[in-house]
Amino acid sequence: MKKILYGLAMAAAAAALSSCESRDNDGPTYDVEVEAAILDIDYYGEYDPGVGNYCLYLSDKGFHGEDELFYPDAFYYIVDMYGAVSESGRVKLPAGTYTFDADDTMADGTFSYSYSMYYETDEEAIRIEDSVLEFESGTLSVSWEGDDCVVELVALTSDGKSRHVTFRGQPGVNDYSE
Repeated sequence: MKKILYGLAMAAAAAALSSCESRDNDGPTYDVEVEAAILDIDYYGEYDPGVGNYCLYLSDKGFHGEDELFYPDAFYYIVDMYGAVSESGRVKLPAGTYTFDADDTMADGTFSYSYSMYYETDEEAIRIEDSVLEFESGTLSVSWEGDDCVVELVALTSDGKSRHVTFRGQPGVNDYSE
């Protein structure tokens, strides 16, 4: 009897292990997963003592022209982030993990509800109003590998979709702190 129970237990364990092997173990899955080609940063300087205000634009196409116009048929993730203050003339996105702040406290280590969103543009480069989605939760991770900025945004938007956006490269920076 012990041999039969042992055999059944081993068969059950083997079945469990084989079912684990067939799963996708590459990490979580998202409804939308994109790699942004462009990261533009607008830096507005010190918002509160020791806290800087950065607006990130993650996009497939970015902006063009002196007036920074939208491109047609593009996507834009806008993240209004609060972190360490950058030195004037040397704006660098501070490394760290930032959490979505539904209360808009604009505290260090957060990104805001009011100014963070997702939207798309149409073939005439006009924002598609039906595409404007608010963030409901999320995290933003920023790190640096040499001169490359590495950004990962994981967010739930108001359409109920989980979104994963990544960027690796050198960002464009506009310093509006002075």
